[in-house]
Amino acid sequence: MNIKKVNKIRKREFNKITKKHERKLLLRAKANEELDIIINSLSKEIKCEKKLLKEVIFHLESLQKELNYFGYRGIGIGIVVVVLTNFFTTQGIPIMYKALEEIDNFSFTLEKIIYLIICMLFFLLLVGTFGFVIWKTLTPFFGDDKDIREQIYIYEYMIKIVKSKIEQLE
Repeated sequence: MNIKKVNKIRKREFNKITKKHERKLLLRAKANEELDIIINSLSKEIKCEKKLLKEVIFHLESLQKELNYFGYRGIGIGIVVVVLTNFFTTQGIPIMYKALEEIDNFSFTLEKIIYLIICMLFFLLLVGTFGFVIWKTLTPFFGDDKDIREQIYIYEYMIKIVKSKIEQLE
């Protein structure tokens, strides 16, 4: 391989790793800020520092479980996909077969071609609508995936900080 090409690839990989590391540093700074806020708000209620830190861990673990919980979304996705697929197979495809069978009734080739083009456009419209509805239905579940993963990282980082503080107290 050409040396310039290898150097370009290495530089690209270096930039990618550096950017990822900088993003993690920003997330850690955000985690420290959030942790300070949580500790300050809970310290008004709880005076014992060890008890306070344990309460913070319980709070953070609960928040993290809430983010990890997929729950009824999986069932909802399954129902939507089944209903749309059922509608497509029981309504859309039989209509297309009827339309294609009617092409034989036409006598002129031009009529057959025009009718076939109209049927294909209808079929594309049906498939496009099916795809669009599935896309609009499923994107709310997976659209915020990166934000959720980053928030889980922040919570995990805060939990590690609090656990290390508890170990220092003991």
